[in-house]
Parts: sequence; C-alpha cells; structure tokens
Amino acid sequence: MRIETNENEIFIDMGDFERPEPKENVRKNRMSYYNNIYESNEINIGIFVLGYNRVDKTKECIESILKYTSDIKYELILIDNNSTDDTYEYFKSVSYEHKKIVRLSKNTGFAFVSQLYTSVFKGKYYVIVTNDVIVTQNWLSNLMKCIESDDSIGMVSPKSSNVSNLQQVSLNFNNLDEMQAEAKKFNISNPLKWEERIRLINIVSVVKKEVFDLVGFTDIGFFHDFSEDDYSLRVRRAGYKLILCGDTFVHHNHDYWNMENKDPVEFNKSLTSGRNNFKEKYFDIDAWDDVLNFETLPFNIDTIPLQAIPKILAIDVRCGTPILQLRNLLRENNLLYSECHAFTSNAKYYNDLLYVTNGKVKCDRIDYLTEHYSINSFDFIILGEVINDYAKPIQLLQELLQFLKPNGQLLMKLQNIFDFKMLLHMMGQAQDVDSNMPIVISIESILSCLELMKVKNVKLSATQYNMDENYIKFFEDVVRNTNLTELVGETAKGLTIKEYVICITK
Repeated sequence: MRIETNENEIFIDMGDFERPEPKENVRKNRMSYYNNIYESNEINIGIFVLGYNRVDKTKECIESILKYTSDIKYELILIDNNSTDDTYEYFKSVSYEHKKIVRLSKNTGFAFVSQLYTSVFKGKYYVIVTNDVIVTQNWLSNLMKCIESDDSIGMVSPKSSNVSNLQQVSLNFNNLDEMQAEAKKFNISNPLKWEERIRLINIVSVVKKEVFDLVGFTDIGFFHDFSEDDYSLRVRRAGYKLILCGDTFVHHNHDYWNMENKDPVEFNKSLTSGRNNFKEKYFDIDAWDDVLNFETLPFNIDTIPLQAIPKILAIDVRCGTPILQLRNLLRENNLLYSECHAFTSNAKYYNDLLYVTNGKVKCDRIDYLTEHYSINSFDFIILGEVINDYAKPIQLLQELLQFLKPNGQLLMKLQNIFDFKMLLHMMGQAQDVDSNMPIVISIESILSCLELMKVKNVKLSATQYNMDENYIKFFEDVVRNTNLTELVGETAKGLTIKEYVICITK
C-alpha cells in the first residue's frame, strides 16, 4: 500500500490487495483480510522494549533478546520514555539490522506509549517486553507456536519469576547463568501446558494486530494499576482467548514481592484507586473477587476415558475462572476438549460467562435450576459460592447430585459458621458474625446428609484464616477455660477454619 498526499487530496494505492471472499464466521473473515495484507511483509513480528531509566536492567533485557531470539526474524523497536540516564545513548549503540528507536520528550505514561505500536510497526504480531525482563532460549518460538495454533487466541504470555496471578514458576538458580540453564530445560514446547486465563499479567506478551485494531490500546483512564485487568477483559469480550504458556519461562528481574522501588503507602493507594476504577467501568464487577476466584480442584481426572468429551456444569462461579481451571486441568491430562455449561443467579456475570462457555449460559434464580438441566448429565459440577449462602442448601445438594452421571464429581464449599468470629461474638467482642447471613449448618451435618444420600466417596479439606500463633494460643486458652471439651487443640484449630472444601463422587 502506498499513500500520496497532494495539497488537500490523499491518494492510496492499494497495490495487490483484493477484498477477501466471505468466510464461514467473523473470525475467519478477519483472518482472510489480514492474511491478504501481510503476505508481502518480510517481517511480521515486532519486539517492543520500553525503557525509562534503569539502563543496566534495560541492557540485560535487550542483550538477552539479541542472544536468545536468533531463530525468528523480527524488528526491534526501542522506546525511550524520556529517560534521564544513558538509555538513549545505549539504544543508539545497539547493533541490530532491523532496529528502530522512538524517543519521547516527556514521560506520559504507558497508556500513551501503547498507542504508538501500530504507527511504528505494521506487522502481524506485537511482542511487548518490559525492560526488567531477561528472556531465555526458545522463549519467542514457543509463544509463537501457541498464538499461531488457534485463530481464537488473541494474546499469550509466558510464566515468569517475580509475578502474581499464579503465573510464577520458582526455578532453582543462584545467578543468571544458572537461570538460563534451568530455563533451557524448562522451555520445551508442550501444548498440554497451555492454560487459558481470564486475566494475564503482561511481563511479556504477544498480541495479534487484529486484537489491537478491535480492542484498542491501554485505557488512559487507568493510570497504572488494573490496566492489565481491563485489557484482558476487553480481549476476551472481543471473542479471543488469553493463554498462559506453561511451557515457557522468562526471568522478571524485579523483586516484586518485596516491592522493589515502590512506596508501600502509595502502592496501596494506587491499587485501591485502580480497583475502584475497574468496578466503575464494569458496573460493579470486581477485578479480584470476581475474576481471581481460583478454586482448589481435587478432582480425580483418571475416571474420564481419554477419548471422552467431559461435560462440565459451573454454578455461580462469577466471571468463570474455575471453569477455565478445570478445562486446563483436563488439558494437562490430555483431555483437550470439554463441553462447558454455566448457570448464574447474578446477571452481571452473564456476558463474561458467554465467552468462557461458548454461549452455554443460563441466568435464573437458583430455585429454577432443575428446569434447565437433566439428571445424569455431567461429569463435573462446580458450585462457586458456599452452599450455606443458599436458602435451601440440602435441597440444592440433592439436585446437584442428580445432575451428575454415575461416578461424576461435585466440588462445593461450606462456610464455617463456628469459627473465631462466632466465638468473639459470643464473648460480646463483635456485633456481626457475617453480613451475608449464611445458613447455620455444620460440616458434621453435611457429612451425615452425604452418608444418607449414599455417595461413593467424599474428599474433605479446609482453608484456614491467616492467623498469628498468638491468636491460636488465645483460642486454646478460651476453649480450655470453658471445660466443655477435652479436645482443646482440635476445637481451637476448628475456630481458624474459614471454609471446608468438599469433593463428592456420586
């Protein structure tokens, strides 16, 4: 394509471009259009590194890219965000044939920089690398294998050190040479380790240009925190998958957990502000509580034949992370396909669940659950909220067991009503036990009901409150002084349990 400008007239020579023929769906139409454009491009991958001071880390980052990306042709775009150190001079010194330098006169933040990508590079794939990352052997080839494997994948990221969102891998190394040696062994391409996610932290990310064109760039309404959460949700709502590549590791050379170069007070203010901005934009959907509701999944996957397509029903799992967790677990065990259904009693989650389940979503009152599903239909059922949040927990439990196939498995949780908050309330030191007012039912009662229902097997575990040992000692003293039981330690430990996790086999 060639553009000519003459006074008030612009002429665009389209070259060999032809309007593509219609395909069977909207995504195929997009692919046909973009493939037509990119056929003549010599380089379709652009690697962007944004530098703002910290030139020593920037050098390590770029040197690792040059050393460990020799198997792929790419353009290197170096962006100096108005650094006050030697970043610009270093960028000029980088010896690479396909290099561009973008220099900004002011640091306007990441949101503005992201809007430069498509004007600076015209290729098909945009690789964004933060300047405190050290890449490793096969890093980009592995990521490209993933993103090119499925036209529904819009963005991919590797696993890393020093990162949240359950994206961290703790390889054993003491220096960068040892890190590279460990990463070389780790970075073996394996599609069974590709995890679909609702949210990605983009230490490194590969994004298709069509995603940029459809979704846009970083929302300037997010000054820093939660812009990644926002972008992830927008990509999914455009109909594209986010994949965390569990077969690829890069080193995030930043002490994230000890808040390197961050003021804790200002950091927490930024988190609070960003979280509120997200809830405002998405009409009370919370970026943490509603998106990061990861579950413990003690399912026995061995019961499913390898050629089977397991059926999943997820009830009140908010935006759908537990569905993807189970799908990823099945994939890891070579069960690549599953049929996923979701039921929600809260309409604000309906839209996001559509993309997780490919449209198989019902929204209704929990009382009408049996009108939507048949008995003996599902291999796995996940109940996202605690069962004593519902008005009729035992009736609901019976209905869920009916939906299961023989040997099907149900995962549910029970909030522990008889915890330390109840104890403090009884001692007059707390006014409200729980604002949600869950049904008062004990784990013993649930287990007795399951015995009467003649289920095949029950696995029981518990999640604990994060408590100092002094609190536990205090609880033991209180229990001991009541003289109501000789099981002092066991009873005190029960006060520290937040929820019981119950996995039931029909």
